Amino acid sequence: MTFILFYQILSIMNSNNIILGTREFTRNMGKWLNKSSNDKVNIVVTRPKGEDVIVLPMSEYSSLEETAYLLKTPANADHLLRGMETVRNMENEGIIVTDVDAIWK
Repeated sequence: MTFILFYQILSIMNSNNIILGTREFTRNMGKWLNKSSNDKVNIVVTRPKGEDVIVLPMSEYSSLEETAYLLKTPANADHLLRGMETVRNMENEGIIVTDVDAIWK
């Protein structure tokens, strides 16, 4: 159940991150916020006297929140995982899935 959320978090953390110090981030905050939003990149701001923070586009954050919500109940998580496995198996057989509803027929 938590695997998908963990995978999604890892993919965000391992994607195109930009790592900046506090001084550089605050000096050019507008530039870096635009970069994050426009280019869909995450910005890790390192802090010498505190925990590092990450700036990510709202769409990425919303996606994480939605994933966590969908995986909250074990039954729903199981249903989603089985659906993903079905699609993966179909793709491995060379079937292109364009109509998700057709999978369950």
